[in-house]
Amino acid sequence: MISRNVGIIGAGRMAAETANYLKAQGVQVSFFADEYGKGQEKDNIPHIDILRIPRDIDLIIAVGDPSLKKKLVALVRKNNNKVRFISCICSEASGKIYLGDDVTIAPGCNLTTDIKVGSHVIINIGCNISHDVEIEDFTYVSPGVNIAGYSKIGKGVMIGVGATVIDRVKIGDNVIIGAGAVVIKDVPSGDTVAGVPARSIK
Repeated sequence: MISRNVGIIGAGRMAAETANYLKAQGVQVSFFADEYGKGQEKDNIPHIDILRIPRDIDLIIAVGDPSLKKKLVALVRKNNNKVRFISCICSEASGKIYLGDDVTIAPGCNLTTDIKVGSHVIINIGCNISHDVEIEDFTYVSPGVNIAGYSKIGKGVMIGVGATVIDRVKIGDNVIIGAGAVVIKDVPSGDTVAGVPARSIK
């Protein structure tokens, strides 16, 4: 259950979108925080330094880059061990969905059933996630992505706008999938793929 008072780590456009999602659910956003916070406001919400986050606050990290997000989580945990990461869910699911901490599912997504989503994951607007899909920690799914049934997405993956992952495909850790790509076979960890069908471009 989402709390009524939340801080957002990040101060870019994704943070602004997340603030709007939260406001629509009746949640007050207390602050935006990043490494450059100098007290300025954005949409009447204070902007603070990430090292000055109050204790006992619920947080959402609104940063797409998986490697940066991982660093921010470690930094926040090191400086504030009482912080709680929460999720922001703006789409309906038709069946069982298992979520980790700090998951954002934007409006207009369609999630079916028996889906597992790890911690610190963003599923952006208009995505379709089919049955029995697993998405691991620190993954970013861009707008309009389609992931078919029984696929597994590794840790720290970035999936570009409008990409498609067909059924039963395994994507390794730290993979980048280009915009509009159609992934029809497994992708090893650390690879970058693009095109139709998707091929390695590293």
